[in-house]
Amino acid sequence: MRLICKIAKDNGLPENSILLLFTKTAWLTQRDSFKKIRKEMLSVFEDVDGFIVNGKEFFDVAGKFPVAFTIWKYKGEDANLDSNRDIELLDLTFLKKSNLSSINWKSLFEVNKSCTKCEEKGSRFKIGVKIKDIGEWLGQKRRDVIRSRKANECSELTVGGLPKSDKRRKNRSTYGQLKGERIGFMGDLTPVRINQERYFNNPWFRLNKQFMDVNKNRCASGPIDKMNYAAFDLESARKSFFWFSLGRTFASNKYPYPMYVDNENLWPIDEEKITDNVLKICFSIGFAENDCIETTFPANNPIEGVSEIVINNPMTPLNEHSFWCEHMQLFFNETPEDIYDQLVHAVNNLFREWNKEFNNNPEIHVEYEKPYFIEENKILTKQAGIRQIKDYADHCKKENLKIAYKNVQEKLDSVKEKFHTMLMDKNGLDYFGKAREQADLLSQEEKLIKVEEIEKREVEKREVKKQRSSKKA
Repeated sequence: MRLICKIAKDNGLPENSILLLFTKTAWLTQRDSFKKIRKEMLSVFEDVDGFIVNGKEFFDVAGKFPVAFTIWKYKGEDANLDSNRDIELLDLTFLKKSNLSSINWKSLFEVNKSCTKCEEKGSRFKIGVKIKDIGEWLGQKRRDVIRSRKANECSELTVGGLPKSDKRRKNRSTYGQLKGERIGFMGDLTPVRINQERYFNNPWFRLNKQFMDVNKNRCASGPIDKMNYAAFDLESARKSFFWFSLGRTFASNKYPYPMYVDNENLWPIDEEKITDNVLKICFSIGFAENDCIETTFPANNPIEGVSEIVINNPMTPLNEHSFWCEHMQLFFNETPEDIYDQLVHAVNNLFREWNKEFNNNPEIHVEYEKPYFIEENKILTKQAGIRQIKDYADHCKKENLKIAYKNVQEKLDSVKEKFHTMLMDKNGLDYFGKAREQADLLSQEEKLIKVEEIEKREVEKREVKKQRSSKKA
């Protein structure tokens, strides 16, 4: 389109070409994959106006996502427009087909009246705002279980740390290491051998940055396939559980995020805003909604000579040395006083019911198949995770465990509702208002600091060159 507008001007056609676009909103964001097209467009086109609607409502598409109608004016190749600027649009994602079909389109008065009402009901927002990266805020290096095969592994059949019977061993990519002495997990909780020396017996998280991927956020006993970060002390737990709980709350259909940020990345909040109340919410959500399990990777699998390895459940209340008991449970009262305490009490009750299943036996042998069981090693212990307890209750028809689990889910829903209210509250965390503005300011400050550092280095380089020239002279 840029080339068309340029040719039009060169051939004597009107210079002020107007471009009308119906697109997804992704290209308007600051995501790296769209930087080139964004620069091509925004450097020569002035944004006139635009709005977004729910694509599911007006187009034959799968899933809900925003579709933008935008108007652009061609300003020429020498316009020198800021290609990094944000774009203001009108949010009309509340509109339904029925809203438009009820308008008397034959009456100009009625059309203007209805459109004015829609515009007044909609809210304006900015897309493409450069905000502080939530991954940098967390302050950890990302770790992945999935990896590319090394050159000497491309023709090998026995590569990576998956169990020897796993069909994914034939994939182009591989997972973990053949002789790994730690356990990570695939998405379905299949154990995989990995080399990871730090942060074991700790909660691990898969944390996605984009709003559209918040349903992928997970908490487990070890690294999960990709995008992994760990909670290794109270300070790292504050941030990682906040990010995890943020995603798990917005992933619920009952407590969604505004559709206009669908293609944007999550942003951090001021650490001072993570008060004890906010922390209790995040810790209680993590305690109730995690995939932490205890399992064993047997010896001589996937090759002969490798040892047996065990991974413990860091979120169990039945082990006084677990991460939960040592770092997190201290924030909660034994007598439930608020909904966070009530949720924690419900989870503790589930584990108390689970503890009763053992009758002084150290383990339970089961017959059903699950990805976290390798070969015939189908054993559960008292330190099993919530996922394992639920599977056991379903397969063995344990009504007491089912009732306790259902109670956890009901309390979890109440806590998520409370958290969502706090996030949306203008006088609370105001996540889509003041928190976003602050993340934008932090990003601008960091950009200025980087520019100053670059300029300082350039001055130092010139000074060094000058001194060298003087010496030669």
